[in-house]
Amino acid sequence: MKKLLVLAASLMLLLALAACSNNPAPLIAPAPEEDISVETEDDYIQDLEYEYDYIGDMDPDPDFNLDSWPEMPVFGSWTGTVVEINVEYVYPPTYFFSLEGDSGNATFIANFNTFTLGNTPEVGDTITGFYLMDMPMAMIYPPQYNVSVIVNGEFTSIEVDRFDDELVSYSGNLRLNIGDDTEIMLQDGEPFDCELAHRKLVVVYDIATRSIPALTTPRQIIVLFEHAVTGPAFL
Repeated sequence: MKKLLVLAASLMLLLALAACSNNPAPLIAPAPEEDISVETEDDYIQDLEYEYDYIGDMDPDPDFNLDSWPEMPVFGSWTGTVVEINVEYVYPPTYFFSLEGDSGNATFIANFNTFTLGNTPEVGDTITGFYLMDMPMAMIYPPQYNVSVIVNGEFTSIEVDRFDDELVSYSGNLRLNIGDDTEIMLQDGEPFDCELAHRKLVVVYDIATRSIPALTTPRQIIVLFEHAVTGPAFL
């Protein structure tokens, strides 16, 4: 009986570890029916409806080190006032926010995968959109950004980025110190208790040191949905 209890406890631990390492966040879309090869990956990247973090069946280089990458932000941002909202009723519905800002005009494109921090945007609201820097963008004016995160409300400080094994942002600007009162959740509000390293995070904080990188104990961390990855996580 004692051996059975030990075996059952070991099995539950292995399953929990597998869940955290292989798919820490729910899929934002069904996984492809066929394996994605390196040769055909570009075809999937062109699909702006989803954000793929998948490199196919390529074996990871044993000498590859994510922390050796040059410091660069994963996300860019743009802030403006909403002047018009249009909805394209396809599946999933797509929202177009026309904005006016200090540097001109822009359009945010949002869908079911876009996380909104704060209030649902309305005409007259000043909002900030965060978009992946490496996503294809049409060369038109005003520019259109496929936003992963929209912030609408009063927040002291927001950082949207991936963070390395030391919880330093890929941009090198911010280092996280997880405190007892830090609330960590998925973007649907469910608690998240797996590893935060190399995930897309929305970090809400109030105070940070003046060091480089700045050190902060976040008030809230939201883990954005993304596909399970095999091998190193690419942007």
